[in-house]
Amino acid sequence: MSFAIMAVTPENASLKLRGSVPVENVKISMIDENGMELNDTNGEIAFVFSAGTPESVSHTISMRYSANLPASTRCEISFELSDLVYDQNSRIKTSMELFSSDSKYVTVDDDATSLLVTFLKGISTDRELASITITATKGTSSMLPTGEYEGTLVIKYTSAS
Repeated sequence: MSFAIMAVTPENASLKLRGSVPVENVKISMIDENGMELNDTNGEIAFVFSAGTPESVSHTISMRYSANLPASTRCEISFELSDLVYDQNSRIKTSMELFSSDSKYVTVDDDATSLLVTFLKGISTDRELASITITATKGTSSMLPTGEYEGTLVIKYTSAS
């Protein structure tokens, strides 16, 4: 899964989702703060900055899943987030935080870059998995060049034993 910032001005930037989370027998959905599912055709998040001042803007994406499994399944879902880069001299720093309120079936690792998940046997519909907060931080330079800033959010699903 990847994202890109398009048509950046010093005041705003948008995050575009490309791709999906392909997992056999489990559908993982990414939902924005307005309740919209993020996908290839509808996956943009805007980061709006005040002109001339450094600041951070955050957005939280909720992860939910649906499944129909013959047996409980354990997996690891890992995340890797890059900065948003226009060129060598122009970048927007990013960071992420993972959180899950389901401590019985979802564990966030110590460095907060992956989840250890137990998907339950049977039918699970639209069940809360975790949330990821992505923060974009505009540096001390008040002027960002207009253009396409690109970065990646890589999400890897690995079956666990």
